[in-house]
Amino acid sequence: MSPEVERPYVKVTLDVIYDALLTMQAQVVPLPARVDDHEVRIRAIEKYLWIWIGASGLAGAGVASVVQSWMTP
Repeated sequence: MSPEVERPYVKVTLDVIYDALLTMQAQVVPLPARVDDHEVRIRAIEKYLWIWIGASGLAGAGVASVVQSWMTP
């Protein structure tokens, strides 16, 4: 291998970094609006989850009471 062979390299300048930063910022800026929407949706799901948990607990107690009344003479 001769010393005149040019080796590949990557040159990263501040202009390249700044352009990449601006591109990334443009992608990140609309995220808070999306996060707010997800927060409302998650809270609604949690609310209905607790309603279903309570209803299933009451239904389970009712079924257990009915089964117990059938089993006792």
